[in-house]
Amino acid sequence: QQKSQPFWPLQLPTDNGACTRHNTRTALIIGAGLAGAHTAHILAQRGWRVCVVDTAGDIASGASGNAQGVLYTKLAAKPDAVSGFAITSYLYALRHYRNLIDNAVISPQAAQFCGVLYLGYDETTRALQRSISNSFKMAPDIVQYLEQDAASAVAGLPVQYPALWMP
Repeated sequence: QQKSQPFWPLQLPTDNGACTRHNTRTALIIGAGLAGAHTAHILAQRGWRVCVVDTAGDIASGASGNAQGVLYTKLAAKPDAVSGFAITSYLYALRHYRNLIDNAVISPQAAQFCGVLYLGYDETTRALQRSISNSFKMAPDIVQYLEQDAASAVAGLPVQYPALWMP
C-alpha cells in the first residue's frame, strides 16, 4: 500500500478538538502498527483525512508484524470500572475482527476464533478461575471453567490441569 506524504505545517487544534487544514478534519497518526492502522482506518471511515507516519516505512512491520497473535482480555472475579472496560473492549474487538472477515477485508485464514485456555497450574490460580467463572456463569460464550478432561478435549491434547476457557 502506498502511504500518503505527510503534510506540514500542522495547525494547532481548533476548539472542536480536531486538527484542521482546508476546513477538513485531519489526523496525524504516529505509528503504523496494529493500533495506528486501526485508528487510521476508523477515522478514514468517518470522513477524516488521515496521515500515517512510521519510522519503519511499512504497515505492521514491527511487533504487529508477528506471524500470529492472541486476542484475549484479563477477566476479574469482582466487576469494577476497569474490568467492565476490559470486557467491553474485548467484545468490541471480536465483533470488529469478525466484521472484517465478513466484509472480505481480511481473509478467514487470517483469524481463527478458537479461544484461549488459561491453565490452572496451582490451587490459588484455580480458585481465582472458579471465582471468575462464577461471575460470568450467565455468559458461557465469554468464559467457562473446565475440568482437566474437558480442557484436554478443547486443547486437542492432554493437559495436566483444569482451565479457564474463553471460547
